[in-house]
Amino acid sequence: MELRGEKPLGYGDLFQDWEIAIAKKLITEHQDKRLCLKCEPFNDLLQECLSHWYSVKGKFDPGQGANERTFMARIIRNKLLNLAETLETDKRKMHSRALALDEPIGDGEDSKTLLDTIENRASGCQASESIESHCLNIDVNSVAKQLSSRQRELCDLLRRDFAIAEISRILKTPRGTLYDEIKRIRSFFEDAGLREYLK
Repeated sequence: MELRGEKPLGYGDLFQDWEIAIAKKLITEHQDKRLCLKCEPFNDLLQECLSHWYSVKGKFDPGQGANERTFMARIIRNKLLNLAETLETDKRKMHSRALALDEPIGDGEDSKTLLDTIENRASGCQASESIESHCLNIDVNSVAKQLSSRQRELCDLLRRDFAIAEISRILKTPRGTLYDEIKRIRSFFEDAGLREYLK
């Protein structure tokens, strides 16, 4: 138990009371703001911050216009921000850990492997993809009904990868007119929420 006015165990005469107080205050503030710091033990953060402060406090220059407490607060804040960033990066790395495809996911002998899971999802996706594809066809067909026969013919030629020059020759229409017609067709699809369908 720490008594009032007494330094925490292990710091001896390395730090004055105000240095420890500033570090504690800033750690508490940052733990309230950042979840990754809240999960870290307070004493570990205190030790990390005070160790860092000890290594840089000799760089304090009173001629720079700030007092030593302000300088320390800035150093500790930056240290806490760096610690939070490192912890968040490490957390993201854990989510992207590499696994062997034949490695069992559970602890049991009959646990599925990652490959089994991927194959099951793939077969499930095929069904949902065919439903989505069917719905897309219905939407595209409803938009196509709004197009003139000339516009539908233009769409068909574009879908079959004919170049604009070839389409111009086939439809006996100037390229500028075709570009205007394509803009009108695009607006039909965009109005129907099918912008992704247009390539």
